[in-house]
Amino acid sequence: MKRTLLVLCAASAAAGQREYTPGVPTVITANTCATFSFTGGCDCSTPIQGARIDVAACRAGDAVTVDEALATEIGVTAAWGSCALVLSGEGSIEKYMSMIAGARFETTAEDGEERVISYQLGRARFSAANGHFYQAHDVAEDGTWTAAEAFCAGSTVLGLAGYLVTVTSAAEQAHVAEGLVGDVWIGGSDAAQEGTFR
Repeated sequence: MKRTLLVLCAASAAAGQREYTPGVPTVITANTCATFSFTGGCDCSTPIQGARIDVAACRAGDAVTVDEALATEIGVTAAWGSCALVLSGEGSIEKYMSMIAGARFETTAEDGEERVISYQLGRARFSAANGHFYQAHDVAEDGTWTAAEAFCAGSTVLGLAGYLVTVTSAAEQAHVAEGLVGDVWIGGSDAAQEGTFR
């Protein structure tokens, strides 16, 4: 099965980050849904499929936790692994922000190093380098580049229009490649001139 990679231009309000100081349990964010500006008719009641909290340069002993009672109440599951707390299940932006606002980062590591903790709404991965979200989607084994491009062009997240990813820098390439396995379609095409990709 091939995968197609969808990139979404994102408002900076859809994600955030916080530095952690060793020895001090850290609240991830004080933001609420009301903090955000939305496009495309979205608002705090707009349903999304998940969110995540990432810990850059995490160490053994690091963990992000959420209020399990609140997670059960709103129907969201939380799983910590690979330096990220992944929140899953359908819920409104407002409900997910209440989960993230109640999340805490703690560590038993005694290395004294700071961590950068970031969060984002939706299943896509945010890149602070360019302000875009990236999300992979499964497509049929015989899916074509044209079908992948049309799928991405018809997709939105939080009212933001999608398009097939076009890699424009080494930093973007590294972010795009992170976590991908197998083949993916990207935005370069030689439809105008065979062998010349643009």
